[in-house]
Amino acid sequence: MSFTFTNYDIQNSEVVPDAGSLSETVGFRVVTERSRMDSPKRTTLYRWNFSLADNAEQAEGKGLQVIGRIAWKEKTLEVNGVSKPFKDVRTKSGGTFSSTTEWQWDSNSKKYEVKFKKGSFLAKEVGKADTEFVATYTALKLKMLGKYELPTLTFHTPGLSEDEMARLIFALLFNDIQLPVKKRPLTFKAAAGQAAVSVAATVAGNIAGNAIGACCTVQ
Repeated sequence: MSFTFTNYDIQNSEVVPDAGSLSETVGFRVVTERSRMDSPKRTTLYRWNFSLADNAEQAEGKGLQVIGRIAWKEKTLEVNGVSKPFKDVRTKSGGTFSSTTEWQWDSNSKKYEVKFKKGSFLAKEVGKADTEFVATYTALKLKMLGKYELPTLTFHTPGLSEDEMARLIFALLFNDIQLPVKKRPLTFKAAAGQAAVSVAATVAGNIAGNAIGACCTVQ
């Protein structure tokens, strides 16, 4: 099952299924509340049945159902009403400077390893081959001339429960959600225009400054 984020900011975005997915009307929605210091306070993951409404505002209270939540200050992760501390479900592995983490909800559930590679966070079951990925989150990709690709989420293993998908989503997005909110990337044309305005303003300021200096210099 493959999904695409509708917003460049994954912290506040719908996550809609790609054409041909098992269900083309049910996806996810990520909503993150942030503090005045721009750090995340709470991230909520909704199951979103957008066939029940024309847009997200109309779907509020209808097509949205909370399936998980991260309380960043309290350092807890909640899935389907059950809350656990980060330290009980998430551990670092691979050494001091490694970004690899392992996630396990309890002793009876599968343990997943999440690592970052070439712009993507990859999750695989611990003990499986490195090529047997369970899920992949590919971050926002900036390309030449300012073009960019929206983030994507793919579950490679069929039959995952909704709770398991929620835990994997939090595991894959965990690092990116903690980062400051991303601004919309500028297209090449917009960036060039902005640069031109900046250069023009600098030149105009220099000319004005030189003119004032010349007229007011005591001979």
